[in-house]
Amino acid sequence: MLLASLLLKLGYLGLLVVSFLISVEILLILFLLGGSGMCFAGLVASFCRERKTLAAYSSITHINLVLLCLMRCSLVGYTSSYILALGHRFISALMFSMVGEFSHVSGTRTLPYNRGFFNGPL
Repeated sequence: MLLASLLLKLGYLGLLVVSFLISVEILLILFLLGGSGMCFAGLVASFCRERKTLAAYSSITHINLVLLCLMRCSLVGYTSSYILALGHRFISALMFSMVGEFSHVSGTRTLPYNRGFFNGPL
């Protein structure tokens, strides 16, 4: 929970402050690293078998999307990265809360054991 709620947001704010001072070449390198990191974290998240790791990797993918918007260095990029980071603040807290609640109810955090969790009687 510390990773999703504190460290990623502080990294975003640090990049927001420093982005005005970074040269174009470094911005391009950060853009490529952010894009490849987003693809890699999304790929790892698609093979996760635990709910908490799935939530953590999807959170990292979402913050990498914020990084890509921030590295655009335009008003639209700054605005969209701020809106995405603000939305991520609420979504990640709710996502980890729901993961904890479903884990408490089912007794396990693994996804294959909870395959038909929502297939109750209509």
